[in-house]
Amino acid sequence: MSSGPIMFARYAFPPNALGLCGPDDHQALLDHADSGASDGGLAELARGFEGAWPYLELIAGANGVRDPLDARVVEAYWLGGLLASRVRPTDLAHHAAQRFERSAGADSGRIAEAAVGGLTPTHGFHVFHVYPWTGLLRSGRQE
Repeated sequence: MSSGPIMFARYAFPPNALGLCGPDDHQALLDHADSGASDGGLAELARGFEGAWPYLELIAGANGVRDPLDARVVEAYWLGGLLASRVRPTDLAHHAAQRFERSAGADSGRIAEAAVGGLTPTHGFHVFHVYPWTGLLRSGRQE
């Protein structure tokens, strides 16, 4: 199993290279993923993912894990699983409301409803339940 930072780089590179998320330097992310070098530079790149990083912190905090780039936390964010399911739905709803109320406007309630409805703080949640309502998609807001 890869280290958490390397796992993060490998999962994050494809959407980052497409310009969908994260810092502009997708080549650095790829270089870390290819080399297996999980030095502090990679952690700094991961913190630049404004979508993913707060979820990693949320999952880590709900599970008493100090490092948001712990491999178990990274796996939970990208793939789901036990650690993601331990985030209380009300905590995810509050987290989403704080982060996206301004950009989602009247539709922010839809994000909170999805969270309270039992969804977990995964990449899928962010892509399918946050992006469409916040205008983060390249095509803008989706009805």
